[in-house]
Amino acid sequence: MGGEGSNYKAGNVSASVLQKNRWRRQRARFRNMLLWVLGSVVSIGGVMVTALLLPQLRIGHVFVGGAEEYNESVERVVSTLLNERMAGLFPKSNVFLLSAGGVEQRVLAEFPMLRSASVSRSLREGLRVEIAERTRWGIYCAGEAEECFFVDTEGVLYDEAPRVTGDVVFRVVDLRTEAAGKEIGGRAVEEET
Repeated sequence: MGGEGSNYKAGNVSASVLQKNRWRRQRARFRNMLLWVLGSVVSIGGVMVTALLLPQLRIGHVFVGGAEEYNESVERVVSTLLNERMAGLFPKSNVFLLSAGGVEQRVLAEFPMLRSASVSRSLREGLRVEIAERTRWGIYCAGEAEECFFVDTEGVLYDEAPRVTGDVVFRVVDLRTEAAGKEIGGRAVEEET
């Protein structure tokens, strides 16, 4: 009887040893997979950071064409934008970080007298900004106030204008109460929907 009992205990011991070995193998497999994933993330992150900081991937120069009168001013605004940094670390002049739409929006916000700004970028040619000036249609004056603006053919108010009298230029005087408070970039008359 003693021999059977000892075999039974030995079976329990070997089963618990097998269970412990199985858990060790699973933990080792999990640890190895975790280390592989972390190593991959760190490696990919390192490559991305390096790519964002490489001087070879930065926009070298800015070319502005179109409305000659504004070329230098637009170039200055775009150059200032390119000198900014994202998160205080990555230069916006990086070809991967530079948003052509963002540059267009910034130029049009700074220069309401421009009708459009088309931006293209490449490492070889740099940043190319093609601008088009608004076509002056007349002067819009809001009520009896001294607020007058140049207005284009689409009804957009784009620059302050002198209050004039006579027939020098086509002038619209809006006497409606909602005409007060118009701003550059707004519309002289809102479109009906």
